Amino acid sequence: MFIKRVPSNFILGVMLLAVTSCATEESLQGYATKQELSSLRTELLGEIRKAQDSARAAEENSAASAASAQRAAADARAASEKADAIFRKSVRK
Repeated sequence: MFIKRVPSNFILGVMLLAVTSCATEESLQGYATKQELSSLRTELLGEIRKAQDSARAAEENSAASAASAQRAAADARAASEKADAIFRKSVRK
């Protein structure tokens, strides 16, 4: 009955005061500060850039390896054709 006579804004204010008093500085120590988050962000961006650079270098290396493999295949094909020509020539004699 007593609660019905008290304005709802007053009850809401008391509840908010109770909640904010629970959020003391000791309970907030587990959270990171803006500076810590900024430094973590910078570190993560640095790691992302390193990973991108590594991926780019690997891509360039694989492209160079593919070109080298194509040249080796062309050389092998030419050697095979030359060997076939020599074999045919020796069979005719």
